[in-house]
Amino acid sequence: MPLKNWAALAVIVAVVLVAAVPRAFDPATWTLVQAVRALGPVGGWHCAAGATYVYDPSRGRPDSALIVERPEDTVLARAPEQVIDHVDADLSGGDSLVWTHGITSDGGDGPRRVYVLSPGRLQPITVDQAGRAATLCNAGMADWRIVGEEEM
Repeated sequence: MPLKNWAALAVIVAVVLVAAVPRAFDPATWTLVQAVRALGPVGGWHCAAGATYVYDPSRGRPDSALIVERPEDTVLARAPEQVIDHVDADLSGGDSLVWTHGITSDGGDGPRRVYVLSPGRLQPITVDQAGRAATLCNAGMADWRIVGEEEM
């Protein structure tokens, strides 16, 4: 490889290192690494990114590392006439909101409802922050029970 190409490669490597090294010492980076190690890449990212994990059951299943048993199944067992719109899972406290709507006799959208569910089982994901264990989020949520319901 000519000397000119080596010089260009060295400049690129230097730029990447200058950009990456400060990020490596950022506490958020290490928090993300610990969450990914515990939950895998998708679950770890959701855990580290924010307190609420939102998903649409009509477009796919929730991340199985975060939600073991789907809360919408509990709602549908109690109210099978409801159609699930989306689920908001609170990864901090565990409670989840299941947003639904009914179908009218003429096939239109019926009343909208929101169900509040609490998990009977969850696993706190802890990370090391400044030498202390801190709960980053809750995962493995299952054994849901409906604790509230409201028509919108």
